[in-house]
Amino acid sequence: MTGQEIAQELGITRQAVSKILQKAVTKVYNKLTGDPNERLLTMIRMFDINDEKDIKSLYKLLPKDAKEFVKLDLQKRYYIQ
Repeated sequence: MTGQEIAQELGITRQAVSKILQKAVTKVYNKLTGDPNERLLTMIRMFDINDEKDIKSLYKLLPKDAKEFVKLDLQKRYYIQ
């Protein structure tokens, strides 16, 4: 279900749905232990995410500092510029 579909079902804006999802992901993220990569992988397993598009969507919902850590770590590990 897309953010737009959820918004229509609940009678709220798509932006409000995004904010709610971001707050929920941040709460779950903050309750987990380990570095940001470990937390992200734990969430992928918890939510049974298998699709690359859904993994990217989850990544976008992470707190800003976590996204930066994951991005820099991947760049270091795989020599990505």
